[in-house]
Amino acid sequence: MLPAERRKLFQQIREARDHFHEERYPQAFNLVSRIEKKVFNPHLKVKLIQLKMNCLMQVGNIRAAQEYIEEQVTLSPVSPVINYEAARYYHKINSYDRANRYYLRAVCLAPERIDFTLSYSQFLRERNSHSEALGVLYKCLKINRQRGNSLARGFLLLEIGQFYYYRRQYWRASILLANSAKNHKDFPYYDLLADCHLNRGVYSKAVAAIEQHLRDWGDNDADALYIYAKALAGLGRKSEAL
Repeated sequence: MLPAERRKLFQQIREARDHFHEERYPQAFNLVSRIEKKVFNPHLKVKLIQLKMNCLMQVGNIRAAQEYIEEQVTLSPVSPVINYEAARYYHKINSYDRANRYYLRAVCLAPERIDFTLSYSQFLRERNSHSEALGVLYKCLKINRQRGNSLARGFLLLEIGQFYYYRRQYWRASILLANSAKNHKDFPYYDLLADCHLNRGVYSKAVAAIEQHLRDWGDNDADALYIYAKALAGLGRKSEAL
């Protein structure tokens, strides 16, 4: 493609995105339809597929959206991103068996992708498949640990920690959340960590964690103040708790 043609193509893509953001969905759809066959870059092609799918969904053309995404999967059956987009589409319309199939394909084709893993894990939890959801998270964690991807590892440890917290498995959750706190400069879940320590009767650690939360976020959180009061009371500091 000549430089002038490339510039024109990028300009048209920007125009299509502008149309979409300004809710001119038919114009965006028609422009993408005209230019998508000229695009061969896989990342850019996926962006156009997402844009076209969103246009169809916004105007309520569910059948056309399904036909389009199935066509894309047929054309690129081993593309993890296209399978992921198909999974998100079927998830959105509550077609759970098909959503599960495409989520599973996506994470098998790209097991290191934490965005795919987190979405699939959340989908499984919505379906009350908690052990499967946890297994998906641990598999992705193992792969990223082997690859030395510390950022992905940190996100996954945090997600697994929250998973255990909401399952009321406070000992496991406290270990994972504490490790995440050490590795995140702006750790956002000191309140959960404090609640874990509180439920385990480790009041001094609960106080330290909730005080950090209050320093970071202020003292307008009633739930956080309640945790603080209970932790202080556990240490015998009843007047402060009151």
